Amino acid sequence: MTDLIVRKTEELEGTIQAPPSKAYTHRTLIASSLAEGRSTIENALICEDTVATAEACSMLGAEIREVKSGFTVEGTPKPKTPEDVIHCRDSGSTIRFATPVCALADGISVLTGNEGLRRRPMEPLLAALRQLGVRCYSAQADGRPPVVVFGGGIGGGVSSIRGDVSSQFISGLLFGTPKAESDTEIVVTTQLESKPYVAVTLAVLRDHGVEVRPSSGYRRFTVPCGQDYLPFNHTIEGDYSSAAFLLAAASITESQVKITGLPKETLQ
Repeated sequence: MTDLIVRKTEELEGTIQAPPSKAYTHRTLIASSLAEGRSTIENALICEDTVATAEACSMLGAEIREVKSGFTVEGTPKPKTPEDVIHCRDSGSTIRFATPVCALADGISVLTGNEGLRRRPMEPLLAALRQLGVRCYSAQADGRPPVVVFGGGIGGGVSSIRGDVSSQFISGLLFGTPKAESDTEIVVTTQLESKPYVAVTLAVLRDHGVEVRPSSGYRRFTVPCGQDYLPFNHTIEGDYSSAAFLLAAASITESQVKITGLPKETLQ
């Protein structure tokens, strides 16, 4: 335990760099791991959640090195069957992005996490994958982790999924289906939650040369099959949600604070 002492502050001043975006870091790790060749991820956010994604990608065959400014990733277009259970810690992004990628391996993958993660829903994603020909199940038959994925590829076709539980399900499908055996149509049956996060996923896919055609206000996605991810060198932008605390503190104290690393044009 840590004691935290908060004292009244009349004014704040100084310059600070915004923490890197966790959303971009997760997504660039997944996409880079599916590209044949080396990608770099500069200014990455290195925290427990993103390390969980890096470890999952490594177990699926990518060679990932953590360097001072982020990661270098030697990807593989054909994920390998992990030799052990993929432990996603408490990261919902990790398990929801990695599950469709596991379907591209030949063997059986098991994904789990800490107690909190094992309470989070996975059934909408599993049901959508089953519509695309993937055998995948909740080990406890309660729609939550651990999940078991039988590999062999994603068949493709039409898949329907709710959009009001988590946009992470949509992003996970978008990472896996470009390598399906036939074209995929993802139909979102309810209002899409957190649409900007899906926009970030689409931007990262474009960086890696992957085509996805959204339509109807992100209620339908057409994904051509048999695509190859290309390597790409990323620089992760600052995270607006993390910077919001500093911005709010400056506002209520009528202070002058400079926060760098936040691009004016951003999908966040």
